[in-house]
Amino acid sequence: MAVSKWNMFKQLFQKEWDQVKTETYFVLALALTVNLAVVVFNIEQVAPLYAFVLMAPFLVPLYSTVQLFRREWSEGSIYLLLSLPINGGPIFLTKLLAILLEFIVQTAGAYGMTFLFGYIFEVTSRTNLKWAWTMAMSERGSLILQAAVMTGLIIIAGMALLASTIFLSQSLGRLVRRYQGLCTFVSFLFLLWLAGKIAVGAGDLVFRFINLPNIPHTPIPQTAAMWQTTAFLLATEVLITVLYLAGTAYIYDTKLEL
Repeated sequence: MAVSKWNMFKQLFQKEWDQVKTETYFVLALALTVNLAVVVFNIEQVAPLYAFVLMAPFLVPLYSTVQLFRREWSEGSIYLLLSLPINGGPIFLTKLLAILLEFIVQTAGAYGMTFLFGYIFEVTSRTNLKWAWTMAMSERGSLILQAAVMTGLIIIAGMALLASTIFLSQSLGRLVRRYQGLCTFVSFLFLLWLAGKIAVGAGDLVFRFINLPNIPHTPIPQTAAMWQTTAFLLATEVLITVLYLAGTAYIYDTKLEL
């Protein structure tokens, strides 16, 4: 039974990934086209083009999140899902994983191609590779790399939080028969506000505990302090994401009407 459930989970994930492949290929093709156009036509005003390309990996997955939910009804696949011996938790988890994979592939592809084209055609003649390597291996360079990793983890967790917020707001919108779009939009804004309140409240409790007078205070290295802050932000984002996914699964299993 465990194996069959795992196979079902993989099949659900493959189905969701197939749904977002088109958007992924679109963003990658867009990044390649823009970078080739900049090089071939020697475009000087590249800021608007690069801004469009580098923002696409953050915006397109949000569009895909909305479409993954709506397609279940528009294509009638919701009936097939309800007939499966699986609850809403794994269903929306596979949707979330597909969105995160889409986001990671699009971000790595768009930014990687842009930096690669910039390095090959513009930066190579003006860059001292030995200096860059020495900088990367220095303590300051290591700190910059660690900060980049921390930022990437926080952004990925933030995308998961936004996707779960969209799932839950759309589920809440489906609970009403009229003004579903308005209800979904209001629910989305409220859930974002609630996530902010939870994050601020959790941070306030943590800092109050840290600043208690009976707790000894010892100096914390800069890197350790950065990782502690990152861990707190990640834990907060993951906690809210889990709560929103659980709420979505509950509505899907018990309250949702076709």
